[in-house]
Amino acid sequence: MREGGRGTISNRTGRRLRHALVVLETALAVVLLTGAGLLLRTFWELQGTGTGFETRNVSFLRVGLPYPAIATAQEQELAVSDALNALVRLPGVSAAGAISDLPMSGALNSTGINRTDRPSEAEGSTLSALVRAVAGDYFSTMGIALSRGRPFTPADRMGALEVALVNEEFARRMFPGEDALGKTVRVRDVERQIVGIVRSVKEFTVAGELEPTLYTPYAQERQNWMRETMTFVLASSAGAMSTARRALRAANSELTVSQPRALQSVVDADVATPRFRAWLVLTFAVLAVLLAGLGIGSVLAYTVTQRVPEIGVRLALGAAPAEVVRLVVSESARLAGAGVALGAVGALAAGRLISRFLYGVQPADPFALVLGTSILMLVALAASWLPARRGARVEPASVLRG
Repeated sequence: MREGGRGTISNRTGRRLRHALVVLETALAVVLLTGAGLLLRTFWELQGTGTGFETRNVSFLRVGLPYPAIATAQEQELAVSDALNALVRLPGVSAAGAISDLPMSGALNSTGINRTDRPSEAEGSTLSALVRAVAGDYFSTMGIALSRGRPFTPADRMGALEVALVNEEFARRMFPGEDALGKTVRVRDVERQIVGIVRSVKEFTVAGELEPTLYTPYAQERQNWMRETMTFVLASSAGAMSTARRALRAANSELTVSQPRALQSVVDADVATPRFRAWLVLTFAVLAVLLAGLGIGSVLAYTVTQRVPEIGVRLALGAAPAEVVRLVVSESARLAGAGVALGAVGALAAGRLISRFLYGVQPADPFALVLGTSILMLVALAASWLPARRGARVEPASVLRG
């Protein structure tokens, strides 16, 4: 009896250890499943977030105007104009334009812009904003709507009234509660009148904030370093992309032209990292769920084997097979419930740790938490099916003879 007593204590210790490992395994699976849910929802939100510009059937090329072959402002303006004319004449091209820094290209190029109707030291008179030089039909090509005012025209040349377009974010921040149209601002020691307001676009990332941006006509841009390299955009069919580079070189052999790329590739590259994070964590979550299911099933199978004499006696005394099934399933539910409760606490903590990777979803998102815990409970119940079935099929007569 002493040997049996020690064996009983050993069995209890081993059972507790097995149960603790299964609970921890289940908790880890809940944490990973919830994290995967948060990251997948982030990726889904990013996919549905607009950039403010059109990407379908729009391609771009980086074009350099090398010095000294194209040195003066007049030569640069003529080269850009000829290049745009060459692009719009291509079959399948409906519009073309150029900009000094393409949205989501990573270019900063910001400066302080002052209101001319206020002293420079007055509060709210200065705004740090992005500055972009544009040429041709850039806004229509990119699908950027003009909210108010007028677009740039060929009359906006050097020597004419210095003008600018601003986006809605610029107007909101620089002129809160006022009409920005017709106002004058000072940009790099040049006073420009705002003649139009365009829709704001995402300048750096899909998940980023809208940035105040001011656009100048290429023909009026004073900064030579902004004129030396331009990004040409064209709205076209897929076939026109292959001929765009040749058309630009034919217009001016001095131009350095990059390979054309689809604008959608820029957006895809921006969301590639969130997509990779989501699928990586989801892969680990699926593996953890499978391991948790195997762990629960294995522990229950071992428990049923150890309790065969007890089950046989129960059945011999009149217990129904359904009661044996209920006994096994209830133990599975207890293990899974403890793991899910512990995992829910861990998932809330993990959500805070990955909050900087989330977009459009809260770290304590109820949907992700309920989904993760529900999946684990279903897996636990499924894992208990084979052990419960085995227990219900125990032959009482064989057990008693044994």
